[in-house]
Amino acid sequence: MSRKYVGFDIETAKVIPEGANLRDERPLGVTCVAFDAEDFKRTIAAASGQMTPAEVRAVVDQLEELIGKGYTIATWNGLAFDFDILAEEAEVDVAKRIAVIAASEHHVDLMFHFVCAKGFRCSLAKACEGMDIEGKTEGVTGAGAPELWASGEREKVLEYVAQDARIQRLLTEEVAKAGRMWWVTKKGTLSSVVLGEPRDVVAALRLPEPDTTWMDNPPQRKWFYWWTKPHGVDLSPDPKVF
Repeated sequence: MSRKYVGFDIETAKVIPEGANLRDERPLGVTCVAFDAEDFKRTIAAASGQMTPAEVRAVVDQLEELIGKGYTIATWNGLAFDFDILAEEAEVDVAKRIAVIAASEHHVDLMFHFVCAKGFRCSLAKACEGMDIEGKTEGVTGAGAPELWASGEREKVLEYVAQDARIQRLLTEEVAKAGRMWWVTKKGTLSSVVLGEPRDVVAALRLPEPDTTWMDNPPQRKWFYWWTKPHGVDLSPDPKVF
């Protein structure tokens, strides 16, 4: 494993009604973030209900400092979710910095790499189960974390976001060692895919499109990165896409 990884994860602020479409509820706000490396662990929490643009700037400063020290940011769906949500809460210049990080060689989104290789999504929990890695924090979910935060149970949320950052880093490291990712399918069986070294976003986009004709509505790669273009980072091979 040649890269030195640091896991990164955020938690959102808005309490979402059950069954609601997440995109219809935007903006979601950010309550806290976590970084996890073998030799560096940190959580940054909002002083109040959700992070201000100044607090988001501090998060981006930390990301860039870690990159400057040689770390690669490891996320699971960070391209489509964590960095997009963070950019929405940032000032214009900071949002551009976030988009640059998300699309850089210093960020590996293992879920995006998986989608580019296989053509469908996989949950973090099922990937960790398949790779025999410790799971997510029991008793807390991403959907439930905003309500816990709002009710004052912030330590639970901070533990949850820290654990997610940790397992994202561990998962990326294990895939880097094995060159392959195992996951538990919806049928409960174990399956795997050869990924080689975890790829950054641009490198993942170079993979040939997999056959998704068996799916009714397969996820499109552009769904994950469309938000970067308004911030000056165009990942699309076709400038008119999305």
